[in-house]
This record gives sequence, C-alpha cells and structure tokens, in this order.
Amino acid sequence: NEIKDNGQLTAYSRISVPTIEINQLIDQLNVNIRTFILVIAIISLIGIWLFTQSVTSPVKKLTEAARRVADGDFDAKVYLQSQDEVKKLADSFNYMTEQIKNLFGQVNSQRHELDGIIKSIREPFIVLDSKGKIILHNEAFAAISGAPKIDGCMYWEVIRDKDFSSSIAKVIKEKGSVSREMQIDDRYYLSSASFIPSKDEIVMIIYEITQI
Repeated sequence: NEIKDNGQLTAYSRISVPTIEINQLIDQLNVNIRTFILVIAIISLIGIWLFTQSVTSPVKKLTEAARRVADGDFDAKVYLQSQDEVKKLADSFNYMTEQIKNLFGQVNSQRHELDGIIKSIREPFIVLDSKGKIILHNEAFAAISGAPKIDGCMYWEVIRDKDFSSSIAKVIKEKGSVSREMQIDDRYYLSSASFIPSKDEIVMIIYEITQI
C-alpha cells in the first residue's frame, strides 16, 4: 500500500504471507480435490453396480425359470417389482408358461380318454406313424406279439411275419387300406390296416379267425 504525506508519496507498505503457508493451502486444496474425486468415483461405482444388479438379477431369474419349464415344471413364474421392459418380458413369460400348462393339461386329458377307448377295444390294435414306427398299441396286441417293448419300435421288429409286414408296407406306400389274412405262431388272423391322411398315421386292427 502507498503512504502519502500532503499528497506526496513517502513510503510503501506490503503485507506478505509466508511461502510455507501458501504451499500448505495448495496441498490442502489438492487433498480436498482428490477426496472429492474419490467420493464421486465410489458413488459412480455403487450406482453402476446397483444398475447392473437391477438388470442381471431379473435376467437370472428368467433364465432359472426357463430351465425349470424345460424340465417340465410349468408352475415356474417370475415376479418383478420394476416397471421396465424386463418386467414386461417376465409377464409375457408367465403368460406363456400358463398357456403351456393349460395346453398340456388338455393333451393329457385327451390322452387319458384315448387310452380308455383303446383299452376297451378287445382286438389287437396298433397305430403307426408314416414311416412304420409304432406309436400306440393296446394290451391285446402286446399279447399276440410277445415283444417286451413295442411303442417306439418299427413294425417289423415287433412281429416278424411276412404278411403282417407286407400289409403295413403297402399302406405306407399307397396311403390306402389293406386287409389280409396272416398266421402268427399257430393262430390265424385277419388284419385291416388303413392310412389316416389327417394324422399321417396308420391304424391296424387284427381279428382272430382261428375258430372260423
């Protein structure tokens, strides 16, 4: 600062801060800045972790539920509290599993009804796919075939009879109907096989005519 006497400059005065104090202030400022940056970094990492958890955790739940459905557990559900796209996906998944559960219930019910009808048929009875694999049979057919395993086997593996095999082979080739007599062991039968276009399957009923 200037010091004047009667308008004349007579002296200067100066106030100074020791260098050591300035350096301490700068160091403290640097410490404060580093602390602030560290706090911001920690908060950012926590935010990223929370966001990641909010996404990956529902996805893990969906994956686990999908695995349970694949294993046949149609009661598997995923319930989320969020209101984002992941929750919409979970809701769609729950709806899908419910529909599958209802569909399988209907199929099982129809299957039981069909099994009851087939069991009520006294004559040997089989259903084959278009390639000749047996997909359904009744106890009467199992009795005349004597095979330990029937469903899932090809027709020639179950009954090794020329007339039986040729009848089914002709129906497969011509997609029509064939009736033919045949002998299995010491008993005589009349077989009637027909192709069902709507199902792409073959139905055969075998009537015993030994006593006729």
